[in-house]
Amino acid sequence: MRIREIRVFGLFDLFDHVIPLNQDERVTILHGPNGFGKTAVLRLLRALFECDYEALNRVPFGALELDLGADGTLRVERTSTEKETGLRFTRTAPGGVKTWRPERRDEPWYETLPFTAPLRVRFITTQRLLARREAPKTLSLFQQPQPLSVVKELAIELATRIEETQAAYGRRAQELDREFPARLLQRNTHPALTVEELQRRLREIEQKNQRLVTAGLLDAQSAVAVPVEKVDEEARSVLSVFVTDAEKKLGVFDDLLARVELLREVVGRRFLFKTLITGGEHGIQFKTVKGKTLDLDDLSSGEQHELVLLYDLLFCVERGALVLLDEPEISLHISWQNEFIDDLSRVVKLCGFDVLLATHSPDIIGKHWDLTVELKAPPELAARA
Repeated sequence: MRIREIRVFGLFDLFDHVIPLNQDERVTILHGPNGFGKTAVLRLLRALFECDYEALNRVPFGALELDLGADGTLRVERTSTEKETGLRFTRTAPGGVKTWRPERRDEPWYETLPFTAPLRVRFITTQRLLARREAPKTLSLFQQPQPLSVVKELAIELATRIEETQAAYGRRAQELDREFPARLLQRNTHPALTVEELQRRLREIEQKNQRLVTAGLLDAQSAVAVPVEKVDEEARSVLSVFVTDAEKKLGVFDDLLARVELLREVVGRRFLFKTLITGGEHGIQFKTVKGKTLDLDDLSSGEQHELVLLYDLLFCVERGALVLLDEPEISLHISWQNEFIDDLSRVVKLCGFDVLLATHSPDIIGKHWDLTVELKAPPELAARA
């Protein structure tokens, strides 16, 4: 389920906003003067999809409508009449119209008004460095009595993700190695690869080994050993089975590798005089140009904001979700702001989610005015301005 358009009526008893979301680029940028409701729109959507009815009631609005394409329309109204007070949900779909009112705080509206698939929302607030996560208890290196900073918590999370993926790689390798003799005996039932194809795929396996070692996802001893001897006709059938198995083993890392490499590439362009090292028990480390290890808390505010934001987008958002991103420009240098949407688009393409972001910064927008929606005052008020 994806939102095609958002319509808010009576926001702050003043504004009616219509916000079409970019379906192809999957990034929509809200801009407008302070007080026009950019953050309020994000808060409404977050409260709606988290079924936080108290938060919905705290935002002064008349109605919120979502165009969900083939899933129809969802309308949420704040009602206050002699007969009823509170929220009323109406779903209009090809199968008909259904209205529902929550009677308890723990009643999810999407169970009574079901859709073909739930929409998951992640709200990334301006207070990115104050949020706290549930830190894993398995890595004693980071077990400290005082609360950890967010940057250290995400370092733990990445170390844990890598450790879990390495364990899955080990299980896959053991399974394939155990069945390797049986597949060798059956190799005559499948045509062997050509010498040229074998050489190409062996080179690709070696290149992937190197990428995984560089990213800190595998050490050199755990990488797939690639035969260096000349590929001849006699070895073709055996190597054909080996190549297929090696690709399956390393394929366990594909998703994590793509995300880690993009994190390293973006951070490598932006963080001056520092090198990002991923993997190992630390998950994330930085070294100076002189080789000294930096404490993560010693990164600048802008660097911490950038690292936390990139990590959240790359590793914490489910595929198909909607990200609500408030003021990504906070603490970022203008040059970083200029690059932000291009880098965000790469993350969106890799991870497969939509983004609705609110900003005051023309440097964030840059050349991407085609992705913007301006929130405006009603005509009668705009004429007085």
